[in-house]
Amino acid sequence: MFFNRGVFLDTKGGVHLGNSVALAEDVRIFTHTHSEASHIARTYGRVVVEDYAKIYAGATIMPGVTVGSQAIVAAGSMVNQNVPPNMVVAGTPARVIRERKTEGHEGDALDHIWLF
Repeated sequence: MFFNRGVFLDTKGGVHLGNSVALAEDVRIFTHTHSEASHIARTYGRVVVEDYAKIYAGATIMPGVTVGSQAIVAAGSMVNQNVPPNMVVAGTPARVIRERKTEGHEGDALDHIWLF
């Protein structure tokens, strides 16, 4: 697992980070929200980032989202719904833009080597 500088994890609703996950600079993961009518009323949603997923700089993950294995979240994206495995999402809100180009590699063969 790799965390770059400025990563923020709100763990109130629970966070699960899989093997070889990478969180780039200034990634924000939120697991709770407040009611518009009352700041005291909160809802919680666990965030799951599955194995070999990459979340690039400045992306925001909202409560209850699962980022599938080997998925990529593009820089600056705001993710408010699940990301399917092996897909690349981008935008605000994030949408699937294509399948990840793995050249047939999976898992450790993706060479997620950080600070090498």
